[in-house]
Amino acid sequence: MNIPSNSLPDTVLDRLLKTAPQLEIWWDSSPLVYPSWVEKLLASTPPEQHDLLRQQLRLLFDPQAPQNTRFTGVTTNPPLTLAAIKDDPQRWAAWVAAYHRQHPAHDAQQVFWALYKEVVRLGAETYYPLYVASRGAYGHLSAQVNPHDFFDIGAMVQQALELRSLSGNIAIKIPGTQQGMQAIR
Repeated sequence: MNIPSNSLPDTVLDRLLKTAPQLEIWWDSSPLVYPSWVEKLLASTPPEQHDLLRQQLRLLFDPQAPQNTRFTGVTTNPPLTLAAIKDDPQRWAAWVAAYHRQHPAHDAQQVFWALYKEVVRLGAETYYPLYVASRGAYGHLSAQVNPHDFFDIGAMVQQALELRSLSGNIAIKIPGTQQGMQAIR
């Protein structure tokens, strides 16, 4: 991981990384929401703090250069994906409309699953440069199978295979039920 040198003060994360250089620090949401999250955070702070805060937040995650930032991975799941969709409703409404034109027979569950996979794919794509730069040590996106299927081994396995096929840097989360353990095996 390439941590840029700068004149900003050491953060708690910087000091933690100095004690454990292989430490992974993950963003607990889709990376697609990070830019708007930053803007909302800045809007709640005094203007004179914006420049410094923006620089510090860019050190945590820079979508243009994820290999140079502190977040080394990202996790997502259906509720976090919903937050990403709500973060940019026009974009995703257009995506759903285009998907529906191509797949008019798909029901709401099929459309949701396709939408979820697209958000996962785009998030994984964002982190893929870090995955490549670190030779697979960092840059993973964790994607969860549908938590409503926690007793259905076949559904969890199928969903895991579909999610994993989207990108080489996707790790799969499966519920810790007995059936989930069987699906992992």
